[in-house]
Amino acid sequence: MNKHSLILILTLSLALTPLYAEPATAVVKHASGDVRFALPGTADYHPIKVGQRLDAGTHIKTGKASEAIIVTVPGAAVKVDANTITTLGDMDYTKDAAQGVASRKTTVELDEGTLSALIDPKTSSQTDFKIRTPQGVAAARGTFYAVTVQHSETFVAVKNGKVGVDRHQPATPEGQPATTGTTQPSTQP
Repeated sequence: MNKHSLILILTLSLALTPLYAEPATAVVKHASGDVRFALPGTADYHPIKVGQRLDAGTHIKTGKASEAIIVTVPGAAVKVDANTITTLGDMDYTKDAAQGVASRKTTVELDEGTLSALIDPKTSSQTDFKIRTPQGVAAARGTFYAVTVQHSETFVAVKNGKVGVDRHQPATPEGQPATTGTTQPSTQP
C-alpha cells in the first residue's frame, strides 16, 4: 500500500467517525417520600431507589409530599412532582466520538400531576424532549419548562426558553402559560 492510499484511508476514517448509540436507560438521581415504579407490562409497584436504572415503558407514581429526579438521557432530566402518574417513553441517545452529543430524544407520558423538564442549554439544539399528555404534546424549544395535567386539562409553564404545544397553538414564550383544555390560561405549576 502506498503512502497516498494510507493517507486517504486515514483521512476518510477520521472524517467518517461513526456515531454510536449509548444505552437508553434512565437513572434515578433523587427520590424522596413515596415514589414507586412498575416495570413495563406489569402493574406491581415497588419503591424506587436512587441510582436505579429504568427502561422505557416504566410507570412511575409519586405520593403526597414526594418527588423524584430522573436523568432520561445524558443532558436531559425530568422532575416528577408529588401526586404524579407518568410513564417513561422513548429514550434514545447518540454520541459522536469527535464532538460529543449528536442527538438525544426523550418522550415522557404524563397522565396526572406535574413534570418539570431541564435540558442542558449547551446542547439543546440536539435535543428532542417531549412531554405527552392526554390533550397534546409539549416539546422543548428551550431549557426549562413544566407540564401539569389536572382534572383532564393540561397546563404548560415556561421558566426559560420556549415550548411548543401541539394543539395547533404557536410556541409558548418564556414566562407565559399555555393550556390545552377549556379553561383560561393558568400560571400553574
